[in-house]
Amino acid sequence: MEISWLPGKCLLCDSPSGRPMDLCMECESDLPWLINGCNVCALPLPTGAGSICGPCLTRPPSFSRTNAIFEYVWPVDQMIKRFKNHGNLAMGRVLSELLVTKLPGYPGTQRPDTLIPVPLHARKARKRGFNQSMEITSRLSKAWEIPIDRHCRRVHNTEEQKQLDINERFKNMRGGFSSNTL
Repeated sequence: MEISWLPGKCLLCDSPSGRPMDLCMECESDLPWLINGCNVCALPLPTGAGSICGPCLTRPPSFSRTNAIFEYVWPVDQMIKRFKNHGNLAMGRVLSELLVTKLPGYPGTQRPDTLIPVPLHARKARKRGFNQSMEITSRLSKAWEIPIDRHCRRVHNTEEQKQLDINERFKNMRGGFSSNTL
């Protein structure tokens, strides 16, 4: 956890946050917290629904669990875009701090044994100037005292995902990574 000597300024409403994090309590409480999500993919589920969504029951993905604290809607979607696409590292610190403090308390959440940041292809890393996944992973690793596995590599400079539908996204990522643990 970072130490700040001055109260922050809220990155969402521009008012003094009254605390070291650059997010005021009012804006934090208004965030779209994921109350009931699929245990496998984290998509929001209606209240009273089971713990696994229909698509994950009928066509289980290759992973068994996703932990998320937010629904991907406004303002979280814009916070992520400001961090990832516009280099707003202060927004990355806020998102990281929220994960560090809130994720361990979510039902069914278990701390992982290791953290694996999603790697960028070298060309994208040079263009962006930083790897947003590594920024967040580094903060989680330090706060939770969990090691980072740095063996995963991006082997293809894949197409940007944001314009693709879900099936195209899976196809685009196929064969895009390798892990050399030797």
